Amino acid sequence: NRYRPYGEEGVPMPWSSSIRRLCSNDILNFEKVFNGIKDNLFKWGTSQSGTMPTFDYVINNEFDEDLFAEVREKRLAALLSNEIYETEHKWLVYDFEEAQVKIDITDMILEDMIEEI
Repeated sequence: NRYRPYGEEGVPMPWSSSIRRLCSNDILNFEKVFNGIKDNLFKWGTSQSGTMPTFDYVINNEFDEDLFAEVREKRLAALLSNEIYETEHKWLVYDFEEAQVKIDITDMILEDMIEEI
């Protein structure tokens, strides 16, 4: 998703003040793309949030499911918090929200005008 022609948000809306310019060609360098993918996979893999049970969770010859679930939950929480930190700036695209409000207001005005007729 990071290597789309107009970036992660896609083509700007026609009324948007965003620059309608394609991303530079250096983003489309396949070696750079593959290295980015490799880095992401390595980062996600080191979290070990989806690991299978090992002998580390065997205590007194019994598998400790509570300990395994707790460790797995902590690792998943760390992975999610990292993802939130990295993508927080993309949560709200104000151009889209502004356009949606304008469309909603226009619909309300049109409905009121139709009711008057």
